[in-house]
Amino acid sequence: MFIPLVQKITKRNNVLVERALPKKGELDAPIGTKVEPFTRVGIAKVSYGRLPLASSLKIVRGKSVGSYFYTGEVLGILTGKKIIAPFDGVLQKIPNGFMFEQEERDFWLLAGVWGEVIDYVDKYSVILKTQTTDIHLAACTQNSCDGELIVFPNPSELLEMHYLERFSKDSFGKIVYTGNYVNSMMVAKAIELGVAGIIAGSAERDAFSLAKRNGVFLGSISGFGKIPTPTNVYAFLKDISNRYVFLQGSRQLLRIPVSSEFSEAEVSPDLFSGTLCELKCDLSVQVFEEPYFGWVGKVSSVTDDDVYVILDDVKDPVKIKIPNLVALE
Repeated sequence: MFIPLVQKITKRNNVLVERALPKKGELDAPIGTKVEPFTRVGIAKVSYGRLPLASSLKIVRGKSVGSYFYTGEVLGILTGKKIIAPFDGVLQKIPNGFMFEQEERDFWLLAGVWGEVIDYVDKYSVILKTQTTDIHLAACTQNSCDGELIVFPNPSELLEMHYLERFSKDSFGKIVYTGNYVNSMMVAKAIELGVAGIIAGSAERDAFSLAKRNGVFLGSISGFGKIPTPTNVYAFLKDISNRYVFLQGSRQLLRIPVSSEFSEAEVSPDLFSGTLCELKCDLSVQVFEEPYFGWVGKVSSVTDDDVYVILDDVKDPVKIKIPNLVALE
């Protein structure tokens, strides 16, 4: 008897990753250069802060458009109130008023992977060849992002919020695995803290809507509802906490760079849609039958019509109808 096969964790060689500057700059790693995650491959001058101001702004005496202001200096008067410079910068004129723009600073583009420079795109980005371990996401928003991965334990929902708040000072721009489940309240808190991406075992649909409206990546490993993260997936995530990773919404992938190429035997085969796998004992499966819809476990025995599965965090084998499960690789 055979059932559909789904690849959950895959290993790939010769993966192409594009690392881009926020604006045109200089790319200084020649083609053929061997890189590591903290290798500098480009630089650009970037302004990180902008303060739009109405055309009725009365610029302080002695200053004008194009003047430089230090942090704390008075820019001018607007609606009877003093406007204070929040950072060092220059006051510029724009069509509908003024823009106070922070002084440009060096932005260093890091490789983020182990690999080799193989091409450039003008002076904007560099193409790198690397190797990755990929985790397939059951559902995710369609945007993409990259950053340092922070992995929280798999606690209760109350503790999930506690961990998120505890790491608030270090979470800006990072990707956070929040635990078995994420709801709208946790997504709202992550948005407030400036998190770039959120991963969880499962998520409620309202959480996806909130993340999408705010441009924050949200990925669910197992599906919608309250489904625990598969044990093997969580064990892998724990081992790569603080690694620089890539989330690709269009491919539904969490892509984790690794330091060396996989052997031919380790590389995951490319499966076509509809690939089948023999149903047998000890096979890892995901079930789609209530009350364990989306849960992952291992087959303990098989009969003509049913299969018994030992699910993660469930003591006794659970009977599942034959069509309601898929094999996981």
